Amino acid sequence: MGGGRPHRIRDGTTIGFRKLGQGPGLVVVHSSIATGDEWSRMASALADRFTVHLVDRRGRGLSGDSDAYSIDTEIADIAAVLDAAGPDASLVGHSYIDGHGPDVTRYASVTTPTLLLQGSRTAQHHLVATEALRVMPDTRLVEFAGHEYFAQVTTPTPVADAIAGFLTAVR
Repeated sequence: MGGGRPHRIRDGTTIGFRKLGQGPGLVVVHSSIATGDEWSRMASALADRFTVHLVDRRGRGLSGDSDAYSIDTEIADIAAVLDAAGPDASLVGHSYIDGHGPDVTRYASVTTPTLLLQGSRTAQHHLVATEALRVMPDTRLVEFAGHEYFAQVTTPTPVADAIAGFLTAVR
């Protein structure tokens, strides 16, 4: 897996990522309790169809750290990697809509096709996903039977196939 050129954000922080594969750009952003490495097996399963950019969020892995942590900072960090991935790049985010208390209705303005992936044994996440399906008009949900929060680790090929199928259908 090759390293992508780290990008310096406005505040001087370097955002690093690993890059592998060929094809349309796909930027993958991990949850708060991991690094981009958590997605490496799934990325390998997509490498023949996409150029996958596994981001390390600010303060983790290949990325630098700073005192600035906010949703706006995270968006700027991800936007920089999306720019590097190309104008038609797609985005996969893990655990941004989750059961830790966000009001899912704030995502009601999302009008782009959205894919929600989840393990089947995460009841709290299922409730949030059900609400997201209600408020986001062009959303599809895929559950992975018998898997929990880290389905991309425990079942990487079916997760990769779900992502590839979804992106092929919406392009």
